[in-house]
Amino acid sequence: MENPKRTPYLYLWAGGTPPEWLDNHKECEILHPIFVACREKAKSAKELSYELGITQSVLEQFMTRAAKDGSLKQSTHDAYLTDFCVIPAQAYYDAECHICDVFEHIGQEITMILEQKKDIILAQDFYGNTFPYPYLLWILYVFACNRFGQLANDKNRSHWQDKIPCDNGKNYRLTGIFTMPDEEVIEREDPIKQVTWSNRHIYFESGNSQMEFVNYFDYPPFPQEERNGLVNAKNVPLLLKLIESDEDYSPSLTRDEAEHVAFLRHKGIVIKQDGVLKINIPVMSHDCEEQILRILDDLIRPLVDKYVGSITKVAEDFIRPHIRADLLEEYVNTVQSDLYNPLEYVLYWAMYIGETLDMPREFEHSAAGLYLKTASLID
Repeated sequence: MENPKRTPYLYLWAGGTPPEWLDNHKECEILHPIFVACREKAKSAKELSYELGITQSVLEQFMTRAAKDGSLKQSTHDAYLTDFCVIPAQAYYDAECHICDVFEHIGQEITMILEQKKDIILAQDFYGNTFPYPYLLWILYVFACNRFGQLANDKNRSHWQDKIPCDNGKNYRLTGIFTMPDEEVIEREDPIKQVTWSNRHIYFESGNSQMEFVNYFDYPPFPQEERNGLVNAKNVPLLLKLIESDEDYSPSLTRDEAEHVAFLRHKGIVIKQDGVLKINIPVMSHDCEEQILRILDDLIRPLVDKYVGSITKVAEDFIRPHIRADLLEEYVNTVQSDLYNPLEYVLYWAMYIGETLDMPREFEHSAAGLYLKTASLID
């Protein structure tokens, strides 16, 4: 870059397997202003060079690469359009304010649904069904809100049938919100009652099984990123052994194993209960998780019917005007899809109003919101 002009700020969130540049600060520094500049009108590297103060040859290199991974698309022989939704931050914030008001009571409603289904859920065959219920709620809230989001999206997509493509043809999803230089988002006096949430799923193989280690809270106040590698192919056989027996394995551990177990106890993954080492996160099969989601269906569906129309109207009023016609599939299956999930509002209620969750004294030493999922045998 040569003497770059002041550029807009772009915040991105992703799903699936996003392009590698997302984890490269230098590439993001160049691509982010391009995505904002090309959100409405196709522009060439020559045009952007003057607008952004970046050398044309550098822009051409990065724009060609972004076109290959699908984050940009070629409009003419030398002009490109951003190929995902990039929304003004003020518009998105205004939408969130209205959604927060719509979802004012949903935290209590989801909690009541889980309470009504509590005995049936805990009767399912998974390790951890005897854990303290407020500790399990860190995961059950995510299950319930994910199911709400799934059913809400099914209902919304039925209105778009045959009007948009069935998918975006990529193995990832991106959404961006931006502010221009010197722009400041005007916030309302009453803060939005939500907590920021992010999650990470780590897949690995162990023996002849596919495993999925889920960190449902890859965000403060839990230590960000730090928990993602705590369970892996190397240590999962030992951890599963702690489930299978009531014996104390401490005396039989090698020095390396003992040190590793001590580290996992420090992180809350392993505890010593009645003199016996035990894994302190739920372990369930994929089928068991699906069964729990189905258990919630009869009570979640009426809640979806109650809310989905109001959330759709907010999206149409505040966000749809900023979406290009050729990005309607992204709008429906990415932007609206995110807005339908009420987890950020439910968690706020659970943490600060209902106080239903087992709140860790020290989040860096807690395994709340972590669990291990096993899939079918590998062929």
